[in-house]
Amino acid sequence: SSNNRSGFTRLLKTTLRNLDVRIEDRSEQAPFAIHILEERLNQTASAVSASTQTSQYTLIYTVYFELTDRRGKIIIPQTALTDSRVLTLNMNQLLSSNNEALSLQKAMQQDIMMKLFNRLTAKRTRRLLAGHKK
Repeated sequence: SSNNRSGFTRLLKTTLRNLDVRIEDRSEQAPFAIHILEERLNQTASAVSASTQTSQYTLIYTVYFELTDRRGKIIIPQTALTDSRVLTLNMNQLLSSNNEALSLQKAMQQDIMMKLFNRLTAKRTRRLLAGHKK
């Protein structure tokens, strides 16, 4: 992974370790490498109440990744995985709204991680990996 400080990368590494997957410090040491190229969290206004005390936003979390073999040959080219949630902000309860936003971001990261695992364990990907083990 490229950005060891990102929340998604930390979550991914912790989950892989919990699954007894060995993580190498350098990608050349591993048969395959998952490169987290970029993470984005965007928000767009969905609705605003007449009193402007409550607003709704759509949060969109996107992770771009690619999978390479130990020589750097691309197995899965840059791919975007996206998840979204609706956040309702109440101006009278900003602290709880901020906590909800963080909770939604963590939930989106977990959902994207599952999408990544599904992509990595798909039959097509397993065939590609089998062809690169040499």
